Amino acid sequence: MKDNINDMVRETIEETPLGGKSLAGILKDNSFDEPAKGLASLLSKEIGKPLNQTKQVTTDFYPTDTTIHNEFLRIEREKNEHLTESINTLLTLPEQMEQLQKKIDDISHFEEMKQLDQEISSEISKNNFSSLKEKRSFLYVVMAMCIVFGLIVGKVFFMEPEKEVIALKPLPKAIIVKKIKVLDQFVTTKFVNLRTTNSPKSSIVKTLSPNQIITQIEKKGGWIKVEFRDLINEKTVTGWAWYENLKELNKKNKAKTL
Repeated sequence: MKDNINDMVRETIEETPLGGKSLAGILKDNSFDEPAKGLASLLSKEIGKPLNQTKQVTTDFYPTDTTIHNEFLRIEREKNEHLTESINTLLTLPEQMEQLQKKIDDISHFEEMKQLDQEISSEISKNNFSSLKEKRSFLYVVMAMCIVFGLIVGKVFFMEPEKEVIALKPLPKAIIVKKIKVLDQFVTTKFVNLRTTNSPKSSIVKTLSPNQIITQIEKKGGWIKVEFRDLINEKTVTGWAWYENLKELNKKNKAKTL
């Protein structure tokens, strides 16, 4: 039986824990479908605003250091701009004065020309031909001087210079340079037979001993026609010798000019 009573109390507490009333019923009875109107009618609109807006309303009257600094910079910048414009105006002032002076000079020159034109017109209208005659005479004199000067200058420039005849001396005769051909010389390296023709079958004219100097006259193939001066017998011998038995003498200059 006890167990049943305990179970009943537990169930009662779980279902109706607040003095026999359920929690859902209490919340439903105390819920606010609409906000209360009595408090809103008592509070002013300014009090109902957010906190940051309320602070802004109370602090707008007092400028901050940043605002003062920015305003100072703006005033300083405007002063600098005005000063710069004034300096630029002063810099362009000399040029403007020069242009103005030029215009004044032009106007003065125009006035002088206009006055001169009026004087000339007045002279013509009064038939004062005497002054015009003097001016015309002066003009004629100037034209005559120009013509005379032009004739004199033209005569000087177009005058043909006198030609001076210069007698030419005869040139000396050219010296003809003749080339003297120096004949090649050889020395015999062994006993050499000088033959009548360039053939080993021809007859022998003379046999030369080694170390004899001979002079070349002609060459055909391996045969060289040479001339030998016999100083003992005081005569010259000519014949053909084979090149292998001869050695050419080295000379720096083989041809000389006269």
